[in-house]
Amino acid sequence: MRRHMATVLGLALLSVLCLTAPVTTATAESPSPQAAEPTVLKMGTVKDFDTLNPLGTVSSMGFWVAWNGYECLTWYDRDYNVVPVLAESWEFGDDQRTITYALREGVTWSDGEPFTSADVEFTLRLVLDEPIYNWLGEVDWIDTIETPDPLTVVITSKEPSIKALNMNCPILPEHVWSAVPKKDLLTYESFPMVTTGPFVVTEAERKKLVRMVRNDTYWGKKPAIDEAWWLIYTS
Repeated sequence: MRRHMATVLGLALLSVLCLTAPVTTATAESPSPQAAEPTVLKMGTVKDFDTLNPLGTVSSMGFWVAWNGYECLTWYDRDYNVVPVLAESWEFGDDQRTITYALREGVTWSDGEPFTSADVEFTLRLVLDEPIYNWLGEVDWIDTIETPDPLTVVITSKEPSIKALNMNCPILPEHVWSAVPKKDLLTYESFPMVTTGPFVVTEAERKKLVRMVRNDTYWGKKPAIDEAWWLIYTS
């Protein structure tokens, strides 16, 4: 229930950050008189985070941040219809046990590396094999994973599963996470985070602040603000 509520709140917050005009303007110093000051949305919260690692967090704050940085293959619109995200389209086989995802072309990670089917396969296998309990319930229907080309993922299940289109598992960059030792998978953090979503976490300090900066390489509609800050109040 906690993760479900965090998901709903994260989705609502993402809509606010991406689709609405900013409500707060920062007073950050400008490097020159000609440079525009960044537009910053500042939000107060009494909820601290345990980790901003999407594999290990169990805090609402951790999930809020995850949904504004990492992305899934599909997501939901306001009416809870499944809509494309990193997967641009999908098709079920005749037996309903096979689903083929066509990935969105031209997506890059925030560090400039291309997003490919290898990232999807790496993430799903990591969750299944370790296992990663935060997301195991989203992918436990999977039997096999194939990636015939960089923009295609073919997944089969032993039985037809409704989870095939609502697999809310954040996709991780293989080139970053494959180097993380197994013992650190649930606690690993590195800033700036490498994500495909509209924002990138560049700074985080427990009991104080989480700072997210607009991802200028984001494939979708650019957020209306430059930065979003969570100011954490614990007393």
